[in-house]
Amino acid sequence: MDERTAVKIVASQLNASSKSVKFIQRPTPIQIIGQLSILNSQLNYICDNEKNIDVEISKSHAHKTANSILNKRSSRSAHCNALKPKRRFMLHSNILSDLEK
Repeated sequence: MDERTAVKIVASQLNASSKSVKFIQRPTPIQIIGQLSILNSQLNYICDNEKNIDVEISKSHAHKTANSILNKRSSRSAHCNALKPKRRFMLHSNILSDLEK
C-alpha cells in the first residue's frame, strides 16, 4: 500500500478529508522549482477545499512551470539592467601611457 492510499484510509476513519500531493521522484533542479511553484499557487485551494484531494505533479507540467518562471525573471532582470545608467570611466592619457610600459 502506498502513502496516498494510507492517507485516504486514515482520513475516512477520522471523518476527515484527505489531501495528498505526489511529487516527482528524483527531480531535476528545474523540476523542483516547478513543483514548488505549482504547490505554492494551489495551496490555498487544496487546504480550503473540503473534498478529498489527490494530486500528482507531472514532469512536463513542473518543467513548463519552472521555465515560465525562469524566463520571466531573466527578462525582468534584462529590463532592469537596461534601465540602469551606464557608468563610464575616462582614463587620462598619462595613465594609459603608464599601462603601456
